[in-house]
Amino acid sequence: MKTERGIFLVPWTGIDIRRTAELLGESSADFISISVKDSMGRTWARSDVVPEWAGGRDPLKDACDVFHRAGLKIRASIAVFADAYHGQLHPDWVAKGADGGLAARPGWSEDWYYHLCPTREPHREYTLRFVEELTSRYEFDGIDLDFIRFPWKAANQDGPERRFCFCDHCRTEFKKVAGEDVLALESPELEPEWYRWRADLISSMVESVGKITVARHMALAPFIALWSADGFGLDELNRSSQRFGQDHRRLAKICDQLSPMVYHRFTDEPTCYTLRSVRWVRDVTWHLRELGATVCSVVQGGPPASPLEVIDAVRAAVDAGAAAIMSYPGLSWTVDNAYWVALGRAYQDIAVAETG
Repeated sequence: MKTERGIFLVPWTGIDIRRTAELLGESSADFISISVKDSMGRTWARSDVVPEWAGGRDPLKDACDVFHRAGLKIRASIAVFADAYHGQLHPDWVAKGADGGLAARPGWSEDWYYHLCPTREPHREYTLRFVEELTSRYEFDGIDLDFIRFPWKAANQDGPERRFCFCDHCRTEFKKVAGEDVLALESPELEPEWYRWRADLISSMVESVGKITVARHMALAPFIALWSADGFGLDELNRSSQRFGQDHRRLAKICDQLSPMVYHRFTDEPTCYTLRSVRWVRDVTWHLRELGATVCSVVQGGPPASPLEVIDAVRAAVDAGAAAIMSYPGLSWTVDNAYWVALGRAYQDIAVAETG
């Protein structure tokens, strides 16, 4: 079975399209996923819906042309509920913890984005309009949904673990389902109905996007969050599912792939902290497959991992049966460095092994 191989890039520093296509070809890569709408709430596409970064230019069309001519598939990544533009425009849409703290600056370590409450219907509809516009305007092969989750913050020196969302809108909507205010429950974080309700909000949003991608014959894959994973196995996956409102089994039935973010080393930020071995990469990939998912493992492709660890992480995901590998650059935003050399070597080894 062929394992598809790709990279994920955010064009914040610009992309040399032809050089990138050349390097991907040399590394035996099959696809590239480009962050088309990022966590700042702006897009690199031409859009009448979302604010543009490019100011009237259309670098995305050029990228599609060049990458397709190079034989690469192109996936568009859309940040769904991370949206600094809407967070600043509509502060009441930002997710709120039980302590009243917001998933926004100040008090939110990742100060480059605002994490919105997934119940806000205007933002959900806004996202769907953008997906409809994007898929009708560009020839993509797939859509990757980033930040398709509730926010979560691990316990740290500044305070206890924080789960979301307890805004007035969430409390009202949950009461319609459960008959009582979630904050009136003795232990809202342990309430199964609350977890089911949150997961349904995420799954229903993915289903709505899926109606668009199916009609356009495009693949659909949500990113699966696993921050601060404490161990191995299905119990750990269940904890991650509760933290972020992602029902892995249901999403596996809806989507063409699930893309677990198995960055075995990431940042010191409490919400995104991971420090796992490549065994963990293998374990997560395997257990998501056991739930019925076709898995695209998103592995570290840059610092703080070492180039050798990049190779090991790719091999771990392949050994566990990943249908695809996608490398995220970590804290490195180019494709012309030692990390991509290591990634290219790993991808070439896979290609050689598959062809015998």
